[in-house]
Amino acid sequence: MLIETKQGSSAFHGSGYEYIRNNGFAVARPYSISGISATNSSLHLNIFGFYLGGPIFIPNVYNTGRNKTFFSVGAEFKTNHYASLLNSRSEFTPAIRAGDLSLSHDAPVCSSLTAAAIAAGCTSSTPATIHYLTCDSFCQGLLTARSLSAATCLTKDSNGVVNQLKPNCFDSASKYFIDPTNLYMPLPNLPQNNNTSFANYINTNPELDSQNDTFYRIDHHIGDRHLITLRYMHEEVNDIRPARNYNDPSPTPGASVYTPAINMLARWNYTVTPSIINTAGLAYTYQR
Repeated sequence: MLIETKQGSSAFHGSGYEYIRNNGFAVARPYSISGISATNSSLHLNIFGFYLGGPIFIPNVYNTGRNKTFFSVGAEFKTNHYASLLNSRSEFTPAIRAGDLSLSHDAPVCSSLTAAAIAAGCTSSTPATIHYLTCDSFCQGLLTARSLSAATCLTKDSNGVVNQLKPNCFDSASKYFIDPTNLYMPLPNLPQNNNTSFANYINTNPELDSQNDTFYRIDHHIGDRHLITLRYMHEEVNDIRPARNYNDPSPTPGASVYTPAINMLARWNYTVTPSIINTAGLAYTYQR
């Protein structure tokens, strides 16, 4: 890909600009469940830059006619803090982490008195919102592999329904990841959504994006027909995300993506005739 930038001239020219948006002018809200209040996320957008070009000369010494050597420099800087899309999901409640699955939305409810529900202790007087647990052959195989059984790991709640899982039956990996102090699965921060199929956790930390682009160019004329051009362009992009990925919105640790890039050019133009120009150049591009 070929990119052409401005060449300096015999007179100095420059410009600058700034574009800004932030919470003082507008409000940014994270994606959340309709009707549920959520903390406003950060919104800070700044795009600013400058351009300056002109002759390179030393009075009474070099390029006094300001028609041989020229420079051109420019830069653009962008800072963007905005509400993240990787910010919500349903997390285990403290009750579930303690083994109480009576209100787990993934388990069947006692409102339908099937054979499995009756076997788990559900009756016509059991509150319809109470959930129960069963242990199929796959579940039994997992427990057997760890010298455990459903009879020793699954117990009844105060309603007489099997929906309690003894914490000492958790495997060590699960116990580690559901422990909020290990920073993998945070506790719900929207208690009004606990034990529902909707997201009960929202990470309100913002995305922090920055991008810096700069270029430097020198043009030197050798007589009327030869032009030497040297140019250096540099870009840095840094994206700091508040969560590791969509399925893991925990704020600590987040994720960071840093992408530097460089483009360098050395070029010789030879004007054969006013309508014929011979060009030879060497370019180098790097991006990580």
